[in-house]
Amino acid sequence: RWARVMIEDGKQKNLKTIMMSHHQLFTRSDKIAKPSEGVNPHLYATFKELLPDIHAWFWGHEHSLSIFEPFLGLRRGRLIGNGAVPKWSSVDVFAHRPDIDWSKYGGAP
Repeated sequence: RWARVMIEDGKQKNLKTIMMSHHQLFTRSDKIAKPSEGVNPHLYATFKELLPDIHAWFWGHEHSLSIFEPFLGLRRGRLIGNGAVPKWSSVDVFAHRPDIDWSKYGGAP
């Protein structure tokens, strides 16, 4: 609730909102909620109508770096969790998970 109020207040004051969170709004390769879900249902439900008002959202959780094209109404989604714990070199962290149904979101991020 607090974050929603801050976004709405910033919009009224003509400010740009930058979000930062540990958990990701969406993912290409990690698991969120159900293994077949590529969008975080809790964050999406909370911020869905405010996504166009967020100028950039930086998140971590996954140990990778990705700069996403606009997706779900969010202009700039940025995965910046590229440090600390290494990933196996045999895992392609940029590949889309084949078990995620992206069609309900208009395509993959």
